[in-house]
Amino acid sequence: MCYHIFAFIAGFVLDLLIGDPHFIPHPVRLIGSLISFLDKRLNCDAGYNISEKKLNLIKYKRGMLLAFTVIFATFAISVIIIVAALKKLNAAQQNQNSDRCARNPSA
Repeated sequence: MCYHIFAFIAGFVLDLLIGDPHFIPHPVRLIGSLISFLDKRLNCDAGYNISEKKLNLIKYKRGMLLAFTVIFATFAISVIIIVAALKKLNAAQQNQNSDRCARNPSA
């Protein structure tokens, strides 16, 4: 239990000292920017001359499209990052194994 408290306090202090670097945009801010961009493009209602019920249905469908697009984009980017990291890790492990075999051919 004492370890968990120490880790929490150390993490809190490090976050206060270092924090998030300003030159790297936070993923939540990027997702918010995507939502804002799509919302401006999908929910511009200028020129519609239809009933309020149909307009609400159009807005509902556009909202569903926005939600699906944001969720899919976030998922796809996450998968791409994870796959790239796993490939790099696998390559590093293979290099480490080949170096070990080169130093000790009898192993």
